[in-house]
Amino acid sequence: MYPFDIQKNKPKGFPSLKKEPVFNPNIDLQLEKPEKIQNLKELGYSNKELKNLSTQFAFSSPTRILSKEGIAKLYEVVKLLEPYAKSSERIPRMVRGGVYQSKFLRDFSLSEDITKFFSEITNLELQPHTIPHQLGHINYNPLKKGINIDKWHTDTLRYDYVLFVTDPNKVVGGEFEYFLGTKKQIEKIHAKGVKIPSKKIISIKPPAPGYAIFLHGNMVVHRAKGIVSDGERITLVNGYVAKDMVKNPDFTNFEESYLTEPKHVGTSEFAKHTALIAREHLNRCINDVEFSEDRDKYIKELDSTSKILTEAIKKIKKVGIKAKSKHFGD
Repeated sequence: MYPFDIQKNKPKGFPSLKKEPVFNPNIDLQLEKPEKIQNLKELGYSNKELKNLSTQFAFSSPTRILSKEGIAKLYEVVKLLEPYAKSSERIPRMVRGGVYQSKFLRDFSLSEDITKFFSEITNLELQPHTIPHQLGHINYNPLKKGINIDKWHTDTLRYDYVLFVTDPNKVVGGEFEYFLGTKKQIEKIHAKGVKIPSKKIISIKPPAPGYAIFLHGNMVVHRAKGIVSDGERITLVNGYVAKDMVKNPDFTNFEESYLTEPKHVGTSEFAKHTALIAREHLNRCINDVEFSEDRDKYIKELDSTSKILTEAIKKIKKVGIKAKSKHFGD
């Protein structure tokens, strides 16, 4: 169960859709396991770099999650939300915060069936991301042909999927591409100002709409190519965090998301997300710590919560002074 009601005290500027389809998991879902799953070692990450990660999962091959009925409904919803599309330095046309506007999108993004499905793939119990702007994020192709939908980047969160809402095989271009390497490797390439070697780029086009690619978002460098023909290329990105946020440390690139989200929403959502993580730590301290004379044990328990809050405060102060988007270009 999601830890809070997204619609309760929702932010201003997100009018609800007046008429939309109803999400029915029994009709709309068609969950089919991917043929292949790659791990981070296959991308070149070392044991040292992977030491503190909860899973070595990198990404899946295209995996179906929506039926024909389900994808038709989702397409209707993303078209209803399209007039609200905005842009950022990285993405020309997108809708973030759609879960505040659409009940279908909210129910779909919070689906327990999909959450369980991807938990089994990663071998890690997940829950829908506790920052609502990381749920149901929609990317539309730019109105001008040939402009990339998104630049080379890593995500602002750990786990997410990219779902093709439109048929990727009805347009020329629009591939989902990932870098066959590590973040450090692409940083060096970008710093030199040279092109990424073609042999290090893997392009993927799912067989039909309704298929998604699940990935370790902040570890896998990827981008979305622009289309060079008439047509549409629309994808939906949905984020997750580990269910146990004590044993599985969170990653949130607040600086990047702050630049993308409305200022009255971004900081509020991040603060709530941080408070939820801190609460989990405190609940563990309240319920699981045994009686003991070991003062260091209690200091460690309380200090872990203090560090989480202190780091979040530093991030919020920093973006108030200067925030800069980080990506690796086109």
